[in-house]
Amino acid sequence: MSPWVSLTYELGTGSMATYDGSDMIGTQAITEWTRLVLDGLPDSAIPYIDPLKVPERWWDGIAQVVADHRVLVTVGGAECLKDDIVRFGQRMCEVHPGARMVLQEFGVHEDPFLDFMWGKEGQRKVGAVTPLIVGWLADGWQD
Repeated sequence: MSPWVSLTYELGTGSMATYDGSDMIGTQAITEWTRLVLDGLPDSAIPYIDPLKVPERWWDGIAQVVADHRVLVTVGGAECLKDDIVRFGQRMCEVHPGARMVLQEFGVHEDPFLDFMWGKEGQRKVGAVTPLIVGWLADGWQD
């Protein structure tokens, strides 16, 4: 759900610029957290935390590594990290037949959590992705 899949991004472009003022997690927080994660991290470790920067061969065999597992990538249509998450989700779907990516129109970072945080019980509006995630999890227990 809204995975942080790239620590090397361009501020002021794409979804980072478009949704900076409206997403729950803006570029100021992303920049600070990136600095904290990368501080002292050797370049050789970057591919382990930045799947958009890995050599193509890293994707070889991923379907066998998670052969019995399904992969669900969800992304809000109005979140700063959208462009990177979509690129990651598309790539995952290309290399893993059990992968699925869902983009929630107008959703923000980790939007489904909001469905449980605001409004009175029985009066909450549930977004489109929340039932999908719940169903996806339930299907996993049935398997």
